[in-house]
Amino acid sequence: MGKATFLKEHTFYIWEPSKLSQSMWGGPASPPFTVLEEGTASGSACEKTNPTIFPDSFISSWRPIFLIRHPAMTFESWYRAESGARDVDLADRSWAFYTTYQYSRQMYDWYLSQGPAPGSEPIVIDADDILDKGPTIRRLCVLLGMDENRVLFDWDTIKAPEGAGCRELKFMSDYWNSTSVDSSKSSRGLDINVARARWEKDFGAKAAEQLWQIVEDSMVDYNYLKSNKL
Repeated sequence: MGKATFLKEHTFYIWEPSKLSQSMWGGPASPPFTVLEEGTASGSACEKTNPTIFPDSFISSWRPIFLIRHPAMTFESWYRAESGARDVDLADRSWAFYTTYQYSRQMYDWYLSQGPAPGSEPIVIDADDILDKGPTIRRLCVLLGMDENRVLFDWDTIKAPEGAGCRELKFMSDYWNSTSVDSSKSSRGLDINVARARWEKDFGAKAAEQLWQIVEDSMVDYNYLKSNKL
């Protein structure tokens, strides 16, 4: 009693495969794939209007929380870690699902289209509001019926797992070595021209131009979600 299950995942990892492929490559539609709930007979019809691998009945039982962050911060962080572990060509559409907020926006809009009852609406959290250590997390606790006094803002470091690979180390080391919320990661006061100059220095002119264009293309979806944040 008094406990809840939290599941954290990137939206595109639960996207219906044919829809994900179409969004990147185009082409004709493929038969959809749906994970059936336990006890559902294979071949049984289930209502499916959402764009994920799950039936509506299952995904509607969630209280969705969408965590967003300014694209310049999000995609620089991803590219820095990913390219530090392997070669990344930003022009290759195979990477496209890492550098967009379109899936989060589509999922958010789907939840709204279902006419959620009061207390079950989708929630949007902007990372900057967490980094500022403002009231957002406490407000979230109230919405979820959780004890805001149990929120931790300081913690111990975590030892890296034995045998952690290069990619895992690139993505996870800052988290494992952290002891508190790092407010320096906020996008408050971001100057995109300064960021672009940093990208040119760190990644080269071509990658910097590509990264800048990806950020620009993502701003509409980001700003839409941000306009609905908690």
